Amino acid sequence: MYSESYNPEEGIIVPLNNYSPQSEAGYKGKVPALQRWSDVVFLTWMNVCGGDSTKCSGIKHFFRFHIKPKTTPTSGILLEALGARSAADVKIWPPNQDHIDGQTFDADSDEGKAILGTPHGMGIGWFLWQHQDSLGMKTIDKITVFKTTSPDNNENMVDWVNLHFLIKDTKT
Repeated sequence: MYSESYNPEEGIIVPLNNYSPQSEAGYKGKVPALQRWSDVVFLTWMNVCGGDSTKCSGIKHFFRFHIKPKTTPTSGILLEALGARSAADVKIWPPNQDHIDGQTFDADSDEGKAILGTPHGMGIGWFLWQHQDSLGMKTIDKITVFKTTSPDNNENMVDWVNLHFLIKDTKT
């Protein structure tokens, strides 16, 4: 299941819930030929852009929300990069501000490279590299780690770590 939110006018893709066919099949069942997150998201992005190459190449932002603490390798790497003990130590992005109040890393910094090496970063890098014929030459410029607080399934308030990947055009 791949569920995303798309805003082609602003160049934003927000992955919401992503489970690969292998994870859902438990590596035992038959999986479809079209199974990579990057391919499914790219085809959907092309569709929501109406095939307009200018809109499609205008990708500027990826957000990864509500990274589950302690259940994914990404959360531990993010906390280590920030020098934080838990999501509660991460800076929040207040809803009444129009800028991200988190911690930003250049993609080529040690922290940025570590974040790009997580499952949440690798898929975006692969998306950009694999589809450069349609999107143009793009790379991840900066990564911001920030916190939001919202209720979990039991209505308990939880601090969630989130990521913003800023995309830029590159020269060949």
